[in-house]
Amino acid sequence: MMTDSNVIKFPKENNRVNLPQSEPELYEAIMTNRTILVDEIVNRFFSQFASVLNMNGFDMEDKEFFFRYITASEMMRGILYDSVGLSHPLTDVVISNVDKAKELSNLSDEMFEDDDS
Repeated sequence: MMTDSNVIKFPKENNRVNLPQSEPELYEAIMTNRTILVDEIVNRFFSQFASVLNMNGFDMEDKEFFFRYITASEMMRGILYDSVGLSHPLTDVVISNVDKAKELSNLSDEMFEDDDS
């Protein structure tokens, strides 16, 4: 005997994902997925890193420090966006400072070489 209590009710709404139907739709879907991926990586990493910094005495409530920290996270987001073909407002800032970063890297390499003597 079938009653309302032992009949499995199936969802009335259609939960199917609408797959891209054209090249532009496919491209848009890929870009959206890349954005979501990069955002999840950056948000998770910088959230965990902020906790580590805070536990080690860095004042994450200091507004100036916090905004510099957010700037660094957005620069990383820009680097990762650029690596997957997306644009970000800080990408140009990062690219224009690559030579300075190389100089700093070379200086630190020289400091370590001097310490080994």
